[in-house]
This record gives sequence, C-alpha cells and structure tokens, in this order.
Amino acid sequence: MFCALFFAGCSEKNKDMPWFEYDYYGVMNTDAVLKIYCDGDEKENESRFLELAAEVKNLLSGIENSLSCEIETSSVSRFNAAECGREVEIDEYAYDALSTAMDMYEFTGGAYNPAVYYSVKAYGFNDGGKTPQTAEDLPKEDEIEQYTELSKGFAEIEVKEKEGGYYAIKPQTTVNVGGEDLALKIDLGGLGKGYAADKVNGLIERYGFKYGYFNFGTSSIAFKQYPDESREFNLRFTNPRRDAGCPQSYLSVGIKDECVSTSGDYENYYMLDLDGDGEKERLCHIIDPFTGKPVQKGIAAVTVIGGKAAENDALTTAIMAMGTEKAVEFIESELSDRRVAFACADGGELLIYTNMQGGDFTVDDSRYKILPFGGGSDVA
Repeated sequence: MFCALFFAGCSEKNKDMPWFEYDYYGVMNTDAVLKIYCDGDEKENESRFLELAAEVKNLLSGIENSLSCEIETSSVSRFNAAECGREVEIDEYAYDALSTAMDMYEFTGGAYNPAVYYSVKAYGFNDGGKTPQTAEDLPKEDEIEQYTELSKGFAEIEVKEKEGGYYAIKPQTTVNVGGEDLALKIDLGGLGKGYAADKVNGLIERYGFKYGYFNFGTSSIAFKQYPDESREFNLRFTNPRRDAGCPQSYLSVGIKDECVSTSGDYENYYMLDLDGDGEKERLCHIIDPFTGKPVQKGIAAVTVIGGKAAENDALTTAIMAMGTEKAVEFIESELSDRRVAFACADGGELLIYTNMQGGDFTVDDSRYKILPFGGGSDVA
C-alpha cells in the first residue's frame, strides 16, 4: 500500500490548540506520523506524549522485527526459510498478524492471499526484483501458473499456541520452477501496517488522548478526533488518475474515531505494451491471487473505513482483485458495518462505487460518475 490518502481539519477554529508530533522514518519501508492535539497543562501533556511516542517507537520496531521479510531473524523470515512441514516458533506479533491474515483469506474467498510472494518478485516488486523493461522480460505463463498453485497452500498453514509459545506449521506444498523446488513463502508487510495502526490506536486510548491520529504511510491511519466543533478530520482520497489540472482527490469524507486503509494501482507500477498494439498497460504491485498477475480488473483504488485497520488492509487488497461486479456483491453482503468506496478507470470512463449515502461524502473530481449500490448514494 502506498500514498493514497491525505487530510486536513474541517475548520481552523482551533488551529492554535497545542499539538505534539513525532515522526518515525523508514519503518517497514515507509514513514509514520503520530500527531496529538491537547489542551490543559502543556508540560504535563508533553511529558505524557513523549512517553507515548517512545512506546510507539518500541512497538513499531518490535512489529517490524517480527514481520519483515528482509530481516533474517524475523518470525516471517524464519517461517519462509523453514523446510516444508516444519513447526516454526514465532512471536506474538507474527501469531496475531498471521491469524488475522488467515481469517481474511477465508473471509474473502482467497481474494486476499499474502502467499503470492513469488509472483510479486517475478514482476519486479520486491526482494530486489528487477523491473521488466519489455513484455519479453515478464515471467512466462507456466512459471506464473506454478507460483499461483503454490500460493494456494496458504490455506494449509496451521498456527497454534503451545506451552506459552506461538507456532506456525509450514505446508508440505512445493512446486518446481526452472529446476528449483520452491516452498511456500508469505509477506505480511501490507497487513502489518494496519496491524501496527490498530496497536498504536490502543496505546493512544490508554494514554487518554482524545484528539489526533497515527498515520502509517498514508495507507493505514488510526483517527481519533479533530479539535473543533465537528470533531471530524476531512479525509480526501487521492485521485488515482490525477492528470495535470485535475483535483488531487476524487472523494472526501468526514472521519473521527475510526481506522481507515486504502490500496491503489497508481504509486508502485510500470507501463508496458503487452500485446504489441502500441498501447501501454499498467502493471502494479498488487497481485491477483487467482491469476498470479498484477490486478487488471478496472479497479484503481479502494478505501475502507471502520473496523480494524489490519482487516481493512486485507479487504482493500482483496477488493482490488475481485473486479467490480464481485466487489459490489461482496461489499453489500459482508461489509455493511464499514464505509467503502472504490474508483474504477476502465475503458476511459472514471467511476466511483460506494455504499455511503450521498450526504456523507463530496465528489472532488467532476470527471467521476457515481454508481450507487445496495441503498447507498443516490448521487448521479
């Protein structure tokens, strides 16, 4: 997930309310910001904020050291390096995040699958992968088919608690690509940011701060309240097709005391002419687990508000892979407790699908047409 949201307070009434900010650079390959507004005794608030900021720093370090695919000693790296069938001891962060990932895999019918590791690498998006320069540089169909078959083994992972410890059992599934036997590997980096946002949100509550937010790479954000009469931040969804002269955002909503996550195809991508017709197509870092290839189903960006940020991270990725018709059906039947909007850019037409009521949001780019569903917006 990459930069996909930006926001501002709804008014300037309390712009002079004291606030404290701490920036965390380079955590899980992105940056994070903790910002807290507060009134009352400034010295006492500052002392309390610094304690919170230090605790958040330790938390983020612990989660990164647990979930990173790049740190050899992390729980995820040790799971990835283990032999098939091996029971691997993992820490509590990895156990929680992996358990959530397994639940979301089942909940989305496999549309969220963090075991597409090899496809992501083959298309040049992780682990030092080389970005393809021509269609001939892309992985071959039989190779992708093998990676896709291997990723289905995610459903066979087992996690358990035993004698005060946490364990994950690696599936027996392997495939052979280019003469090399490959075992299942996972990457929880995307969901991990939402997981961290949920944890930080809990810390903010424990320290008693009412106003502010924790922003993890602008793709997972835990909002408290904004210090004015509305109590709402104005959250703007970054325009996935922001051509010169067009608004930076395509939609904006008010938000308070909620977590939000987003995914999009417009930050980490490249363009290639795939069929030799002279027209380049977009290939992004989000892999469709059903095809093993970058998502190309018309959905350019998805935002989910409400619930837990870790779940929303998985949901936004899954909806990108579902395509419009299935996504609408899924949102209507399964996500009535959350606000969802997704932007489509298919065939030159720009569309917004949302389950929000018309008065709950503002369309910022007039090029987009609203297509309501399930009793949502009646805006035309």
